[in-house]
Amino acid sequence: MRHSLETIVYGFLTIVALSSWLLNPDAIIRYSRKLGVHGRRRLKSISESDEAAPKGAWLLTYPTQGSEYLIDIIHTITRKNTATNYGHVVEESNGRHTRNRYLSEPLFVERGNGPYIFSNNLPLPVKTYIPVLTYCGGYCIDCYPGRYVLTRDAFIKECVTGKKFEPSIYNNGENGFGFTTEVHYWGELIHKALQLARNPFHVIETRFLYITNYYNGDLDWTILYNPNREGLYSWCDETGVKFSDEESKWYPEGIYDIAVDVPCHAEFFKLVQWHNYVFDAIEYMNLPSKILYYEDFTTDYVNQTKSLIEFYGLANVVKIEDNVVKPVYQSVGDFFTNEDKSKIKHFIKTLASNQTWALLGRYLNDVPDLHVESA
Repeated sequence: MRHSLETIVYGFLTIVALSSWLLNPDAIIRYSRKLGVHGRRRLKSISESDEAAPKGAWLLTYPTQGSEYLIDIIHTITRKNTATNYGHVVEESNGRHTRNRYLSEPLFVERGNGPYIFSNNLPLPVKTYIPVLTYCGGYCIDCYPGRYVLTRDAFIKECVTGKKFEPSIYNNGENGFGFTTEVHYWGELIHKALQLARNPFHVIETRFLYITNYYNGDLDWTILYNPNREGLYSWCDETGVKFSDEESKWYPEGIYDIAVDVPCHAEFFKLVQWHNYVFDAIEYMNLPSKILYYEDFTTDYVNQTKSLIEFYGLANVVKIEDNVVKPVYQSVGDFFTNEDKSKIKHFIKTLASNQTWALLGRYLNDVPDLHVESA
């Protein structure tokens, strides 16, 4: 059967055009969005103008301070969803946190830059507040001071900064292929804030244990430091030497001279600065706020859980006393020597605002004061 030259040319051009389209990930992403597929979960976003829409309310926690624990409590007791600045992380129905798999789903359809819906199986709260997880800024690990010594305004900007993830057509649910974008949402979406506090020694220990193992791929875990006091002090010493020149340039006047004799001083600097600026941010934004202590959930679970969910206007749908959520890991707090704890206490008191010192003082009252010789 013969074909005209025009038919052959047209067929050839069609094949070329289709091949080009198939090799263009962006084009396929746009097309697959129209189809409602490509890593998209069942749409749960709601319009800001919907009378059932919840209002955003921050859950302010420092990394490794216990955010996952509080979110687990909220999900378990209220059976309602939470939101997050970090749209690249999604909680599956089995409780597993999946990274870089799903298209980030905004809480409000009008707000593509977040906050984002966290769980892929829980309904949104109705006409209440929805907890919005944010770590704000200044908490990086193994970084020079120029990345974590912040101004108040820079810190507040980090509080409304998040990550948006768009999976690639080559994303198989495991490889994380896709496009991650830093985004910023409107601060007026936030109407109140809950601040979580935890024993500073436990926070730093937990951060250390988090980075003791490094994954090299192919099930090869490389142990960077031994998960004990010896390993902690090795980490403290290495980071202290590595960034000492930069610390002398970036730290406020007089702080570096105190810091040099304090183990893991950079970690405690970040933590204290974080609490200082959280208080400043809440005051600057004129947000109603509440403070909860991580440890109180382990000693007075029922009352603390009631206080947590009531702050967000949420109700328990199961009996709190019959559904005790336990933290996955509890640090002991004994990695630092008693002598060094006195040095750390003095360092924290030097850095802390009055509000931060009042917040953390309950953890330091039993630590002996450092004897400082007068000049």
